[in-house]
Amino acid sequence: MSKNPPPVKIETLADRVLAYFRSNPEEEMFIEDIAIKFEVAHVSVSPGLSSLVSHDFLRKRSDTKKRVIFYAGPKLLSQETPPGGFKAWLAKQGQKSAEGRGTADPLQSPATIVLEDDVPLPAAVRSGSSEFDALFVRMKPGQSFKVARHSRKRYVQRAHNFAKRHGQGWKFSVRDLLDEPEYSRIWRTA
Repeated sequence: MSKNPPPVKIETLADRVLAYFRSNPEEEMFIEDIAIKFEVAHVSVSPGLSSLVSHDFLRKRSDTKKRVIFYAGPKLLSQETPPGGFKAWLAKQGQKSAEGRGTADPLQSPATIVLEDDVPLPAAVRSGSSEFDALFVRMKPGQSFKVARHSRKRYVQRAHNFAKRHGQGWKFSVRDLLDEPEYSRIWRTA
């Protein structure tokens, strides 16, 4: 009688999603569904699964509404990951996982969240505004500011949202700085 090997502790998002799709190869999941099912922040899903996609364990595509959908890739059923999980498989390949690089922290377990009474609710902020609106309002065409390159997408998104809310006449552009590779600069161009 053969003894089953001890179960592998599944720790990373990549390992948990890999195990799910290995058991359910016909399934497809939106980013939002993965975030809810595996209790992680929405923004950490794509970076956390990028290594699985690049190694053909998973595939992704967009639907007509441009929502990203993940599904089983060709290597999923044809190749077994080592007992250490996907990170161990990547290490054996001489590579590192993208999980944890520049991603948001995973969500805290609901069981560990402390509920508090009598905490005053702060005043509501005007809908659609951002704490960065004051910065963008101060900017004249041709002015710019420097940001860390790893966070530039967040600033660009805020500038884009500001321009969208305020209509014509507000345009922004971003460029990476060649002389300072760790920084980018955001300009108001109109």
